[in-house]
Amino acid sequence: MRLQINLRGDLAKLNDEELARRVEETWHAYEVSTAKARIRVWASWRGPIKHPWAYRFLSFAGLSTGVFSFSLGAGPFLHYDGMGTHLIVCEIKDLHDEVQRRINARRSP
Repeated sequence: MRLQINLRGDLAKLNDEELARRVEETWHAYEVSTAKARIRVWASWRGPIKHPWAYRFLSFAGLSTGVFSFSLGAGPFLHYDGMGTHLIVCEIKDLHDEVQRRINARRSP
């Protein structure tokens, strides 16, 4: 078992209908993002801390993609335009985890 710190209490506060709507909206955002992005993000590592700011840090550090994602106007070689898609993929994974957590909680007596 890996060490994980889940700071996504915001998802636990949503009721089932709101969670389903959030899943639909996030998948729609993913489709739009992948249609616009020059780089396809097919895997995103979330790291041990489950929170959008942690995902931003990992994306900025380049740890989630293996591509250095630093850009201060230094040209296209140092620019990573998949960060938005990376964050969306992480959100989808978090939503999936929350749905699975609720399913497991309802199955157990």
